[in-house]
Amino acid sequence: MDCERVGDEALQADKLDVLYGEADVEARARLDAHLLVCAACREEMAGLRGLRRDLRAWRVPTARPAFTPRGVVLPRWLAAAAVLLVGFTAARRPTRRPRRRR
Repeated sequence: MDCERVGDEALQADKLDVLYGEADVEARARLDAHLLVCAACREEMAGLRGLRRDLRAWRVPTARPAFTPRGVVLPRWLAAAAVLLVGFTAARRPTRRPRRRR
């Protein structure tokens, strides 16, 4: 079903004013009169009211605990030992001189 007054900005403003509780008596009366004859707008207003109710009931989920970074997490002492091992191994290895070609 479509409303014949879908492009009527005054009607749309009245809908929002009523929805947010900001409508004066005249705006409320105009919208009530329109809702008596327009099923599409009744359905729209019911949906918007339900949406506002659901949003009021919604709560932000509690934060999850922080997770460790992706990959392998090593203790610092183990990482330091690995660096030292690589350093000592590289220092023990004799450097090779390039061979001279004859």
